Amino acid sequence: MKLRLAVVLELRRSIEDTIKREVGHLERQRAETVALQTAIEQDFQLAVANPTRPELRQQLAAYLTALRAAAAEAITMLAAHDERILEARGRLAAAHRDVRAIEALQERDRIAKRKINARREGYQNDEFSARKRLEATP
Repeated sequence: MKLRLAVVLELRRSIEDTIKREVGHLERQRAETVALQTAIEQDFQLAVANPTRPELRQQLAAYLTALRAAAAEAITMLAAHDERILEARGRLAAAHRDVRAIEALQERDRIAKRKINARREGYQNDEFSARKRLEATP
């Protein structure tokens, strides 16, 4: 049973590591999206703060509209990233629970084996003592 548990544990740890990498990748993507959103907001604030010449107001309006659309898209992307990260973290927690459960089973098996070995050693010691007593008795 131990060999099978070791194989299953290795598989579960591999799954857990894969999910950890996925969560890390998703969080990096989210951080990039947050940086993009921040840059868009800064561009928007800069464009609004600077006075423009009358002949460029139409271009500024188009630029501001594009910035608003980009900001809305970034917010949508953030929400999607948050959902995927939440789902991946849930899978990571489940994988972690699986690994811990298998480790607990292995520890239980180790303890049982130690008890069996101690009992066997006790029997051997008792048998050795009994033989020595029999040999010592004339």
